[in-house]
Parts: sequence; structure tokens; C-alpha cells
Amino acid sequence: MTNYSFILVCYDNCDLTKKALESLLESFDLNCRGRGIEVIIINNNSKDETIEVVQRIKEDYKGIIEIVLVNMVENMGYSIGVNVGLSKATGKIITILNNDLIFPRDWFNGLASALDKDSSLGVTVPRSEEHTSELQSPPLS
Repeated sequence: MTNYSFILVCYDNCDLTKKALESLLESFDLNCRGRGIEVIIINNNSKDETIEVVQRIKEDYKGIIEIVLVNMVENMGYSIGVNVGLSKATGKIITILNNDLIFPRDWFNGLASALDKDSSLGVTVPRSEEHTSELQSPPLS
């Protein structure tokens, strides 16, 4: 049973996609891997090595975490890519990701814990850090 679906839309930028996907997968500790996780990659017809890189990562995690690669026949843009991912997702909880994210270890446990404890939660928003690891704050008026 799939509990959590993670959707990552990409177009080219293979290096970013690889880093995001690897950091996402590495962030799941052994306890997370039994929670029913799927990762759906929507490749918006990338012209670089994205398909080959994702296929290699998919093979490395075979039997550990379900990775689904959907290759679009043309670049339909981010929002359509997200909608395609949503149509493929089987999880009760869905997270939409960008391919320029890097995930710290154990981030998922906090998210899952909050969602498991409070069934009234419908949306969560992660904190965002700049490359300096300082918390980003919007300007306040």
C-alpha cells in the first residue's frame, strides 16, 4: 500500500534532477522505507541524459522504494507535468517537488509525524534555506 507519493517534474537540468532525487532517496531512513513511498518523476521530454540517470537510480533502489518514470512526448510545462504526476500517484499523501531541492536527512520523519498525529492537516509547507543554510524569511512590512 502506498501512503506517500512524491512528484518531481523536470525538464533538462539533469545534474539538478540527479542531486534532488538522490538527496530525496537518501533522506529516507530505514524506518521510512516501510511506510509505502513512491517517487514519480515526470520527465518533460528532456534532451539531456535525464532518462538514463533516472533509470540508473531507479535500478539502484529497486525493491526498496518504488520509482516511477513518466516520459512525456513533448515539454508540456510544469503545471501539466504536475497534473500528470497527480494522475499517476497512488498515495494518500502527495508532495509536489521541484528538481532544484536538496533534502536534509530525516526531514521526512518530521513531516510524516505531523501528518500522522493530526488528521485535520491538509497542507504542509517546508522551511526553505538558502545555500548558506540560513533560513529564508520573506520581507515583512
